Amino acid sequence: MTIKENENRDNNSTSWQSGIRYIEEKNQSKLLKIGIIVFLSVLSSLVGGFIGSQSVLTKYSHIINSYNEAPRRNEQVVATSLKGNITKVAQAVGPSIVGISKKHTNWMMEASGGSLGSGIIFDERGYIVTNQHIVDGLKDITVILSGEKRVDATIVGEDYKSDIAVLKIDVDNLKAADFGNSDLMKAGETVIGMGNPLGEEFAGSLTVGVISATNKLIKVDYRSFRIYQTDMAFTKGNSGGAVINDAGNVIGIINNKLSTSEGGSFFMPINDAKPIIDALVKHGKLETPFLGVRTILIDEERAKSYKVPTGLGVVEVVEGTTAEKFGIQRGDIILSIDDSRISKTTDIKDLLEEKKPGDKIKVRVYRDEKEMDINTTLIKRRNT
Repeated sequence: MTIKENENRDNNSTSWQSGIRYIEEKNQSKLLKIGIIVFLSVLSSLVGGFIGSQSVLTKYSHIINSYNEAPRRNEQVVATSLKGNITKVAQAVGPSIVGISKKHTNWMMEASGGSLGSGIIFDERGYIVTNQHIVDGLKDITVILSGEKRVDATIVGEDYKSDIAVLKIDVDNLKAADFGNSDLMKAGETVIGMGNPLGEEFAGSLTVGVISATNKLIKVDYRSFRIYQTDMAFTKGNSGGAVINDAGNVIGIINNKLSTSEGGSFFMPINDAKPIIDALVKHGKLETPFLGVRTILIDEERAKSYKVPTGLGVVEVVEGTTAEKFGIQRGDIILSIDDSRISKTTDIKDLLEEKKPGDKIKVRVYRDEKEMDINTTLIKRRNT
C-alpha cells in the first residue's frame, strides 16, 4: 500500500469518526432540549396542579372543614347541652330534696346517726313525701334541708300498702318540686335521680341514667307494686328521693326497698302516688275501697262437698252498705268481679287495689243454683 493510499484511508477514517461524533453531539443536543422541554412541562403541570388544588381547597375549605369537624362539634354540643341541663335541673330541684333522720337527743346519736332516707318537698306549706318504711315506728323525726338546716317533722299520714308517707315541717320560704306526668315517660328516656344518701353532707347528690322498663308489676311482702325500672344504682339513703325528667319535673319516687338482687332499681311513678298523697294530706290515712261484705274461701274441696262452684262465700253483709242496698245476700258465692274470676281470697283484694271508693262494679254471684249479676258501688274503708 502506498503512502497516498494510507493518507486517503486515514482521511476517510477521520471523516467517518467525525461524522459519528457530529451525529452523537447533535443527538445529545436534541435529547437535552427534549429533556429540558419535558422537565419544564412536568414542572409547569406540577406548579399548575398545586396552584389549582390550592385554589379548590381555598374555595371549598369551609365545606371540608365543616365535614371534618361536624361530628366532633355535634358530640360536644350534645355533651355540653346534657351537662348544662343536668346542672339546671340540680339547681332547680336540689332545694326540694331533703334528708330524713331520727331526732338526735345527744352528741353520740349525732355522731353515729346518718340519714335514714330522703324526701321531696311537694308543697310550700311544708309537706314532704317519702317512703313509709323510712319513718315506720318513728316518733321523733328530723328533716335536713338544703344547707344542712335541721328541723323537726311530724307524720301527717302513712300508708303501708303503697309504702308512702307524708311529713310536715313548719318552715317558711320552702321550694316545692313540681310533679310531672309519669305516663308520658318511655323506656330509653334520660332521667335524673336525686336523694340524700349517706347523710346530709351528701345532700343533693344526683345520678343520671335511663328508664329501663315501665309498668312492671312486682310483689314485695305480699304487696303489689306497679313500678318503673331504671339502670341507676340507688343506695338506702336515696330511698324516698326523686326521679326527675329533663324538664325538671318529678316523675317518680325512689324506693330502694323494692330493688332486686340482680341490681334492678325501681321507683313508683308519680301518677300512682298523687292520689295517695292527696288522701294522706286530707285524711291522714288512705281511703281504700270496700265491697261491704265479709267472706270465706270456697275451695275445690268445699265446692265438691256442697256441690257448689268455687269462689268467695258471703258470711256477712255489712249493714248500711251499698252491697246490702243493691242486693248481695248472706250465703251468696262471689264468682267474679267485672268479669275477672275469683278463685282465692287475694283475688278480690288485688282487684279492689285498682279501684277507688265510688267506683261502680259488676259482681257475679251464685245463688239457689243460679248465677246472676249485681251492679253495686264501692264504699270507703279507712285503714286500721
